[in-house]
Amino acid sequence: MAQTLKQKQIIIPLNKDATYLGAYKLVGGNLPSNVLHDKYLVETNEWKQLSKEGYYEAWAKEIIVYPAMNKKFQKGKDVVDGNWIFDKESMPQEAVGKDRVALFIKEPIIKEDGGKVIISAKQEEIVVLQNFLQKDGWGKVDEATRMPFESKNLDSLNEDQKRYLWRRGDESVRPLARNAYYYDNRRDVYADWGRVDALGVARVGSEEVAEKISASAKVNELKALVHDAKASLSEQSERMKKIDKLVQELGL
Repeated sequence: MAQTLKQKQIIIPLNKDATYLGAYKLVGGNLPSNVLHDKYLVETNEWKQLSKEGYYEAWAKEIIVYPAMNKKFQKGKDVVDGNWIFDKESMPQEAVGKDRVALFIKEPIIKEDGGKVIISAKQEEIVVLQNFLQKDGWGKVDEATRMPFESKNLDSLNEDQKRYLWRRGDESVRPLARNAYYYDNRRDVYADWGRVDALGVARVGSEEVAEKISASAKVNELKALVHDAKASLSEQSERMKKIDKLVQELGL
């Protein structure tokens, strides 16, 4: 059965910032995928609806894992990036010892253990990316993941067939992020953001969910206004009592 307009999965900005882990917990893992972000930012003009200021920046759901520049994944070894670790038990065999590969984790399993963040995943939730770019630059977009990969015919591609990858030179376990500054950066895929950086938080949901979130925000705003109004009335009442007391003392 086709999705109705109300059931269509959309990006819902929450108008707050958080680290990747903070954002992931806040929305119960329902962060927008890189593919959904890409549809908004590149395939349509729907990204303009995400921010009234023409600026949008948010975490994607996926985590990207890649070796150091021009290095390979090693058999039986975790991928270590500071206190973030990709568990060797989740490493696909077809990625071990291969040149220019990376792992695209669609549904990460996240476990915090003594200050460390352990990332694992089921094999069916890991895409082994081939011809992964070894430095920042343009690549041909992979339709399934919307990640860029090395291509010898970039000059023959139109802009919408390309994406720009930002990556680190070191072995990395990084959440993906996307952004848009008016008409710039919409084709950029960020695989280098620090995990302690605070970026925008958005979640995936239907228009019905968006309406409920909007209604909840309005209720909270109303509660805050009522609270402020009551506080103001209380302050005015106290002032009037002080005025009456002074008037009585002065015999006016």
